[in-house]
Amino acid sequence: ACSPPHATHLLAAHTSPQTHAGKLCLLTELCDTSLYDVLKDETRPLSVASMVGTLRQIALGVYYLHCCRPCVLHLDLKSANVLLDRHGVAKVTPISDCVFCRH
Repeated sequence: ACSPPHATHLLAAHTSPQTHAGKLCLLTELCDTSLYDVLKDETRPLSVASMVGTLRQIALGVYYLHCCRPCVLHLDLKSANVLLDRHGVAKVTPISDCVFCRH
């Protein structure tokens, strides 16, 4: 299986009518923090090169989701939905409002 470098890895999915009102529960890889938390942290200023690199990684993550079959439209891309792993690699997490579409 292919491991997308800039989208969180989906490890498992579960739904149960008895828990969470029948909502889908997803288990993804563990990431250290979100881009939102990094941007909020005034003690950790980001360089322009770092910001450009992170934006590129986000674009690659969205591109990966759009290339899936069926494609995934995120619909809620924001800094809180971009996670950073222990190496600082940005990963788009399609946890919130996503829809699948046909090409």
